[in-house]
Amino acid sequence: MFNKVLDRRSRINTLILALLLTLAISFFPGIDVAESADVQISPGVPILVDAGQDKAIQRAVKDLQRDLQTVLGQESPIVTLASELGDRDAIVITRNGSQTADSTLVGTEAHSIIVKNAGSAARIVLQGTDTRGTIYAIYTFSERFLEVPPLWFWASWKPQQKTEITVPHNTNLQFGSPHVAWRAWFPNNKDLLRGWQKANPTIDADDVIFETMLRLKLNVINVGEDIGDYPSPQAGLKRARQARDRGLAITTPYLGSFRYWDKYWQLVRQQEPPKLALVNREKFDEFWTYHINLLLREKFEMVWGIGFRGAKDQAFYDAMLDAPQEDAKRARIIQEMILRQITLLKRDTNQEHLVMQTMLYAENSKLFAQELLRLPEEPDLIWTFSSDNRDHFPGAELRGLIAPPNQPIGYYMNFQFTSSGAHLAQAESPWKMEQNFRIAQSASPQPLQFSIVNVGNVREFVLTIAANAQMMWNFTEYKSDSFVKQFCDRYFGTRHANQIASLYKEFFASYWQQKQGDIPEFEQQYLFHDLRISRASEALLKHIKTGQLKANPFSDRPDFYRIEPVNGQTAQVDAMIQGTDGSIKKLRSILSNCDALNKTLDPQGQTFFNDNLCVQADFMQQANRLLNSLARAFKSLPNQRKTIKYLAQAKQAARAMPRTLKAAERNRFTGWYVDEQIFGVKKLNDAIDRAAIALSATL
Repeated sequence: MFNKVLDRRSRINTLILALLLTLAISFFPGIDVAESADVQISPGVPILVDAGQDKAIQRAVKDLQRDLQTVLGQESPIVTLASELGDRDAIVITRNGSQTADSTLVGTEAHSIIVKNAGSAARIVLQGTDTRGTIYAIYTFSERFLEVPPLWFWASWKPQQKTEITVPHNTNLQFGSPHVAWRAWFPNNKDLLRGWQKANPTIDADDVIFETMLRLKLNVINVGEDIGDYPSPQAGLKRARQARDRGLAITTPYLGSFRYWDKYWQLVRQQEPPKLALVNREKFDEFWTYHINLLLREKFEMVWGIGFRGAKDQAFYDAMLDAPQEDAKRARIIQEMILRQITLLKRDTNQEHLVMQTMLYAENSKLFAQELLRLPEEPDLIWTFSSDNRDHFPGAELRGLIAPPNQPIGYYMNFQFTSSGAHLAQAESPWKMEQNFRIAQSASPQPLQFSIVNVGNVREFVLTIAANAQMMWNFTEYKSDSFVKQFCDRYFGTRHANQIASLYKEFFASYWQQKQGDIPEFEQQYLFHDLRISRASEALLKHIKTGQLKANPFSDRPDFYRIEPVNGQTAQVDAMIQGTDGSIKKLRSILSNCDALNKTLDPQGQTFFNDNLCVQADFMQQANRLLNSLARAFKSLPNQRKTIKYLAQAKQAARAMPRTLKAAERNRFTGWYVDEQIFGVKKLNDAIDRAAIALSATL
């Protein structure tokens, strides 16, 4: 009886499958779902692209041609008419609305890769519901079947050359819409990138970043403040044009930056600039209106940035002499200016519904936390909360927040930070990133609408960039442990993936945590990043040079260093010595494992493993040795001979730093550190020499 039921169910399932197959075929005229042998893509496989496809899709197709030629050794021609294909196998690029598209694919940025038959020939159909969905389908095909991973450029990846590529006949990969609608990258503070670009003028760094973004399925670029066209297009405007042509949406910090207030009035209005003051509100409107219309003329897909700050990275009340002194009044002015900008946008775009976001950063974050700043409950205005400036965890204004039911929420996080954060070595791990965004998501019952990460130099931070992109697409299913293992499997090979994933976790855990966390179950809340090591070293050297001995030499900048001694200690210097001792020990173990693994890794993953993990671990070991020696030198005062001995040890560590970094300068990344100045390796070496000379003179 049981077998009869199974037989009946089997017949029913077969009928249902046949019906679904018939429907699928009917939605793609002239092309059947492949049923037989796997498809063998041979060199020179043609690519069918509708002649009227968007410029951004055409640009991604060029990347596909490059990938195919790299792997198969022969250029793939572009064909615009299906009749030109004959009985040859082909790759078909299409999007919803095209003649070759399957109308059953739905959802913003959704995409698919399906093998179908056209008579005796196979068609590998790469389809998206829209422009970006189609671009994502193209790059997903490159990753899955040509083995060109999203970070190929940054990983020094060399695709394996083949005589043919196998695509299973039953390939039917479907990718629905992302969890987070707008997934942004802010490439700010690009000191290393700029220097490297000068040393390698044939490489277009912006284009490499845009391609990386699209391969990772990000969709918004923050082009910064310089979006004017007076007297000629500024760098941000040029970048926005290039990103638009690549298929990316654009956002900016503000509608127009007051940094360019004087230039606007002098070059556009040809008059003496009015005072940058609250009394000139109507002049603000004129300034903002100009920039709104400039962006509209460029036909950018915009996530409009709404905000009110000063002429640089400062609060408006630090730039305007007539600003009030009371926080409550300051908050009301910010509210007023946000509403003015929203009104201008709706008027000039002639649209009631726009995508807008305002960032709760620095003073705005504090005013919101004090319940003084009340943002408009506008269903089209995303409230974008920001991680803490120094240590990159969710601020008090976000933790525990329950947003209004229909209020969209966003989140901004720094992976790189120019004053006190990570710069030459990654520090904000995928696990910490995940904790940040899960706290942000908990503030709203609806999916996050906007995410943005700040990374300018890119190369050191690609692991967490990739983790963030993956999480923003598959938020519910994402787990950092699984992601990092998959990442290591992809770039270093299955054999060593688990071991290298563990090493990454150990590396992030090697940072001195100079203050105990105050968010329950939040790991690595406070970290002594490489730039903190640099600034603390500078501070200690100043004290050593003058012979000033203090138990707590960093008390003048408590919010910058955040050193709070624990385990019975009372002195910051003692805590520093103990903390850096611990980091040095952990890093020594990591480097030992790096050396052992480097001997057994395949050449494909060896370079990336060295550059992205081993060199960074070695650099951080030398940085911790530098700070540890300087702390011991400082503590030895007024014993000058002992202090000079520790200065010599600090000098040894400082000299090793550039040699360590040099190991990551090879092939296309030659000259990567040519303009390194923010950490200031050379500056620290010189400062150690001056301190030693000053002390020696008093012996």
